[in-house]
Amino acid sequence: MEKIKTSEFNSKIENGYVVVDFFTTWCGPCKMMAPILEKIASTMPNINFYKVDVEEEPKLGSDFKIKVVPTVMLFKNGQMVTEFSGFKPEAAVLKLLKETFNV
Repeated sequence: MEKIKTSEFNSKIENGYVVVDFFTTWCGPCKMMAPILEKIASTMPNINFYKVDVEEEPKLGSDFKIKVVPTVMLFKNGQMVTEFSGFKPEAAVLKLLKETFNV
């Protein structure tokens, strides 16, 4: 998963289906969530997966009102359509992606 910065965020999410993982390097649940998202990303090429370190990119954290990490947001053509916070097992993430993006 590509780590993105504030300056490129809008251009990365503006088209298609996008998943963004807002995380910090010290967060235990973030470390558990990351490999699940990496695995899912490798099996769903029609969805773009990105990650944002909210300590390195505090403006994005503030803009999206990130209070808990990890927070994972799903975007469709630049619009946030759903989100979840905290750790979720792989099956729950897959179910949410399939329901949200009809894939």
